[in-house]
Amino acid sequence: MTNIESENFGDDLTTPTIPGLSRMVEVRRSKRRKRSIGAHLEGETVVVSIPYWLSKREEREAVAEMLEKMKKHDLKNRDRKSTRLNSSH
Repeated sequence: MTNIESENFGDDLTTPTIPGLSRMVEVRRSKRRKRSIGAHLEGETVVVSIPYWLSKREEREAVAEMLEKMKKHDLKNRDRKSTRLNSSH
């Protein structure tokens, strides 16, 4: 695991590898982020933004929760696309 302190934002960046996950996960800890947790894709990397003060255990839980949400969202979008393709014929 790599920790890099960003001088511009005071953010802590970690890039853990998660067994069974084909994408890299980058965790960005922000001192400006108060409570919310967010995730998005940057290329093939999942970026999870969390408050700076979360413990490592809470970080792992937040990452797992956000990956599950992204997985469900991707599956829902695939279902919608396949339904549209099938109904257009």
